[in-house]
Amino acid sequence: MKTTGVRTLRAVLFAAVTALLCVMGWRPPGLPSKPIRMIVGPPRARHRRTRRMIADGMHKQMGQPVVVDFRPGASGMIGAMW
Repeated sequence: MKTTGVRTLRAVLFAAVTALLCVMGWRPPGLPSKPIRMIVGPPRARHRRTRRMIADGMHKQMGQPVVVDFRPGASGMIGAMW
């Protein structure tokens, strides 16, 4: 019976520390080390602006460059399968 209480306490503490680190925006140093590639389907005018706005928001949030990589062809399936 005693080990179940200890396990529960450990699980609760682990969850609390993990939640605190997530809220603080902590991430291991150096990750990711390369620019993030966001692979998308064909570049249509309306969708291109939206995807670039999302990439800019990701860059501001994470501090890591985000490259939008358009993969046209096969009605967008090439970008979806990449």
